[in-house]
Amino acid sequence: MPGIASLVDNFDDNTVNPALWPNSYGTYQEASGRARVACDTSFNAYKSATSWTLTGSSFYLRIYPPAPSGAATATCTAFITSVTAGTDAGFLIDAAGNALGLYLRTGFADAGAVFLTYSATAHAWLRLRETGGTLYWDTSPDGTTWTNRRTATTPAWAADTTLALYMDSHRDTGTSNWAEYDNLNTPPVTVRPFGTATETNTAVAASHRKTRTSGTATETNTGITGTAAKHRTLGTASETSTTPAQGGRKTRTLPSAGETSTALPPLTAKTRTLGHAVETSAAPAPAGTKQRAIGTATETGLPLAPAGAKRAAHGVASETDTDRPLATAKRAVHGTAAETDTATGPARPHLGHIRAGAPRTGRWAAAAPRHRWGAR
Repeated sequence: MPGIASLVDNFDDNTVNPALWPNSYGTYQEASGRARVACDTSFNAYKSATSWTLTGSSFYLRIYPPAPSGAATATCTAFITSVTAGTDAGFLIDAAGNALGLYLRTGFADAGAVFLTYSATAHAWLRLRETGGTLYWDTSPDGTTWTNRRTATTPAWAADTTLALYMDSHRDTGTSNWAEYDNLNTPPVTVRPFGTATETNTAVAASHRKTRTSGTATETNTGITGTAAKHRTLGTASETSTTPAQGGRKTRTLPSAGETSTALPPLTAKTRTLGHAVETSAAPAPAGTKQRAIGTATETGLPLAPAGAKRAAHGVASETDTDRPLATAKRAVHGTAAETDTATGPARPHLGHIRAGAPRTGRWAAAAPRHRWGAR
């Protein structure tokens, strides 16, 4: 036969289940999600079928005792009973006497009964359990944390398969009211109010979920791994002369830049070898650009080299008595100047003359006086 722990009723449907409570009597009902037994001078009770056992099993429930309302005794009980009258075990609350009795009776008597000052808070939940040959009477304020109040050797009748659960209420006088019962062998429903939302760096834990406090964020040179994803540790960044390869693309190492007399060809474009630089008095015109007129050439030791072109060193400029011709002008080479008695022309000054009959010594005759356009 099943243990008494299999008798479960939360009383939420507000209808008495006749299959669970076939032996009930007097005035009783379900209302507002609880079982209710009238507390008056009559005898009223919820009583289950006689088909349960206590060995290795238990029952627990929440009890709301009746108010005294002028009675000398106003009681409610929760007992597991045998088929023998007065042979039972359980709890009795006397609201008028403010007492909680823990009973194991034979012939309606228990010389070892334990009595506690009743507390509606500490004794809100009651539990009777049997394990290993011992009975335990426990109380709890919330149906979760239990305190043992009494133990006793398990009686032989606890193994019977004809036991029943019995919940009754009675008063000797005063105003009638109700004893109430709830959550028979049903875990309590915990309602926890939420406070004002506050900022926190940890996840807010939902009911029955574990949480893990997040550590302070740190810098790392490895990728953050997603769930079940592989990862590869990244090495320290280093300088390289090659372009980093993008995923799936080939790269080509670039050689060091070197001087060349030819222009670097752009992709798919043709190139033309540049010739040697030549001296010119006119600025070379870049392709497709405007030109600016160059002024009269001035004396310089080196020609200006155009960008990217080779240049040749020129010797030291020699003195000439004629202007250097501009580009595209012809020029005549002058021979060595020779001495003559006549002026070579008004454009060139006379350098002197040699007197007839004077002997030559040195470069010019020493006795030959030099004068500019002197008389003969």
